Amino acid sequence: MCLSTFSECPQHRCVPADCDETEHDVVCDNRGVQYPNLCSLPSQRRQLSYAGHCMTHCEHNGVVCGVNGETYMNECSAYAHRVAVDYHSPCNFNANRFDLGEGESLCPGVQCDNEIPEWCGGFIPPGACCPVCGSQITSLYSMRQVDKLMRYSDVPYLTTKEIAESLGYFLTNRYCQSYVYISADGSLIILILPVRKTPTREEVKLCTMDSHRISSMIESRSPLLTTDLRLSILLTTSLHTSNILPPNTQQSSASVANRNAVMSLWFGIYYYAIT
Repeated sequence: MCLSTFSECPQHRCVPADCDETEHDVVCDNRGVQYPNLCSLPSQRRQLSYAGHCMTHCEHNGVVCGVNGETYMNECSAYAHRVAVDYHSPCNFNANRFDLGEGESLCPGVQCDNEIPEWCGGFIPPGACCPVCGSQITSLYSMRQVDKLMRYSDVPYLTTKEIAESLGYFLTNRYCQSYVYISADGSLIILILPVRKTPTREEVKLCTMDSHRISSMIESRSPLLTTDLRLSILLTTSLHTSNILPPNTQQSSASVANRNAVMSLWFGIYYYAIT
């Protein structure tokens, strides 16, 4: 998604007739097969999925809908564009995506197949249909600063992917990933989510700690962050994190349930004995 009004972001990559097959510009096709450059794709009759080395922690089969409302060729293509996956099917534009609220009633006909651990209080990002377990930073950004950046620097254009990649350098661990998209009201939605589909409590907590730190850096205009021209556009933020239940909470709930079951059993035996 392009942020600048001063210059347009490229939407396609064309393969010239005299394509240089010796050029090293790795790409990945729709099957998850890697090629040294774009020149190899037409001859193999394959579609470009994304630029860069093929990812191994995601699926290359089946289209997905991103939290930004865009349909992607597969999971890996969405992640390569730094967009979190909402659900595994083409985007349902009949779904009432931008109403406030929670639950499946937001998006009739959409099946949420992401598994939220029972100890995690998931939330639904703006415009999405399915809950996630992690953290969300909602940030305003300066369009004036974006256009100034385009005009007086060597940055040709600015995308949400580049912002997500820059924010990724401020993550302190390998268990979390940053994703960025623009909401319906024009805010930047920064999601910091666990990389694994079935994360541990510790991994989610690490993502939460990073989100607090990054949100604080944006609010305080930390030089560590503003020296990155792409991140200097970020202004005020609000932070929302998943509520993580401690292990003993689940254990105590199970103990109460077991105790109640035993009491019910003894009451039944006692009632039978006296009658």
